[in-house]
Amino acid sequence: MKKIIALSTLVMVVMIINSISIFANNNQDMPHVLMVWAPSNTSIEIVFSEEVTQESAENEDNYIINELYGPLDLIVVDAQLDESKTKVLLTTANQKVPMLYQVSVSNVYDMNGNVIKDQKIFTGRN
Repeated sequence: MKKIIALSTLVMVVMIINSISIFANNNQDMPHVLMVWAPSNTSIEIVFSEEVTQESAENEDNYIINELYGPLDLIVVDAQLDESKTKVLLTTANQKVPMLYQVSVSNVYDMNGNVIKDQKIFTGRN
């Protein structure tokens, strides 16, 4: 009888651990952009709320940068994800100062397949 109770307890523990693992890997929280800033005249750093996939984060087409009050786009020529997988450094054409820009991020995915669709405003730098 004790062996049956011990075995059923073990089975329940395994089921609970599996349930926790499935729940932890089923993150439905939508990732978003926490911060955007221009460390230089030709770069923009974007900080995400959680880790993102390298393939999606390093695709330049996933970033559109517009002058906030003007007709021109700022061209993104490169995107590099850092080791933390939460920051991407965009290399851009020369920014105008003190121009306000809006960066739109789309088709960047977190590690659970949730997509980022977000916009943030930043000031160009000289």
